[in-house]
Amino acid sequence: TLQSPWLQAELSRELAVHFTAPYLREPARLTVAANLSRQRWFALEGTLKGVAEFFPTPERFPRARVQLAGSNIGTPVLRAKTFSFAGDVHWPWLSISNVQAAFNDGSLALVSGSLNVQQKRVEDGRLAFSGPLLRQWLPAGYTYQDLALAAAFAGPLTNLEHSGHLQVTNFTSPTLRPRR
Repeated sequence: TLQSPWLQAELSRELAVHFTAPYLREPARLTVAANLSRQRWFALEGTLKGVAEFFPTPERFPRARVQLAGSNIGTPVLRAKTFSFAGDVHWPWLSISNVQAAFNDGSLALVSGSLNVQQKRVEDGRLAFSGPLLRQWLPAGYTYQDLALAAAFAGPLTNLEHSGHLQVTNFTSPTLRPRR
């Protein structure tokens, strides 16, 4: 058990970590709960709870499955009403099956994909966003009714290939009337 002013973490059982591969030889489960407003590294607020399950493999590192869920995560300027993360680590791959953030105004952001950490390469990356959230950062006199973005990306982190589709409904500006 680990406790700090902002984080509580507890292993499901006593766990031996070996100094030779495979480092983990028995499964383990780690539960965590965090109050982000009490940590001092980032200006974040909200609560987060989750589970990380570790599974031994014949390879050097164990495989891990992580699930996190939280509420009111963010800063005063940008805060997700709900947040969830689901992913797997099977070295050298970090596979994110679902990251989802829902906002008070009904906006929704989704991310998924896989990252080869050694090669610094993304496969099957996807980003989707919909809703009015971005209106707050537009200059005075600019607005829209709804926005939807769908994007795909893959390749080396230094040179990602990407494509996407953006749809804005009823965009207005000081010189334009509503347009689809």
